[in-house]
Amino acid sequence: MKNWKIGDALKWATSFLLDSGVESARVDSEILLQRILDADKGKVLSNADEVIKDNHAAVYQEMVRKRSEGVPTAYLVGTREFMSLEFVVNSNVLIPRPETEFLVEEALDFLKKKGTNSPAVLDIGTGSGAIGIALAFYYPGTRVWATDISERALEVARINAENIGVSSFLKFCQGDLFSALPGGLKFDCILSNPPYISGEELKNLDETVRDFEPEVALVAPDESISFHKRIINEAPGFMKKGALLGMEMGIGQEAQVKILLQEAGCYNNINMIKDLSGIFRVITAEFN
Repeated sequence: MKNWKIGDALKWATSFLLDSGVESARVDSEILLQRILDADKGKVLSNADEVIKDNHAAVYQEMVRKRSEGVPTAYLVGTREFMSLEFVVNSNVLIPRPETEFLVEEALDFLKKKGTNSPAVLDIGTGSGAIGIALAFYYPGTRVWATDISERALEVARINAENIGVSSFLKFCQGDLFSALPGGLKFDCILSNPPYISGEELKNLDETVRDFEPEVALVAPDESISFHKRIINEAPGFMKKGALLGMEMGIGQEAQVKILLQEAGCYNNINMIKDLSGIFRVITAEFN
């Protein structure tokens, strides 16, 4: 579009996305244009009369159309912020959510209170690497083993570890949960945001999640807490005495997961943490 100004572009994109049913139309329009122009929000909003180059306008229109078709904004721009760090994301990894930050914060508090030097942390189902990389960044000296069944996900996590400057503190292992690890490892923290959506629940998810994010990172086999059950039962063989086990949960799963921890007979100090919406999102327990 010739002589398209920033303000006009934002108005068009917002209207187009609203007509397509995108509730976050204005925010998404701004984020996409910021990426196209390689500018921050303040610069974009304060230069409404600046004319956009024709090639930038064409790319912007295409990105807005893809967003209208349900493609998540994070995949379109290729990044998502998590714990104030920028992570590369693509369709091979789950987009990091603010709710998962509660899990990282609980682990950081635990390690700080114990004063553990060079703690060993396991991040199960690492995806983009968000959990393990954030811990390595904010708790210097942390050594992280990060596992995932998807090699393509691990490729993304390696890029993020390199970009954020902690690659020397992470080891990536491909495989199913603990089977990916070499023998003899013991950890101070085992953390996971495992798949916790049932196949039936998947059908009712927002299309931006259901149709674009990797199903292997979303759906648990058999029952929604099947991965929680496996982690709770297998983790003791990899935990130091007093180590922390922390997992993210889906809505309404807290009672079932707490019972699993109690029945295992080797965990104490079980604690459940609510997210900003008042939903029990994270559960932690210490190994006897």
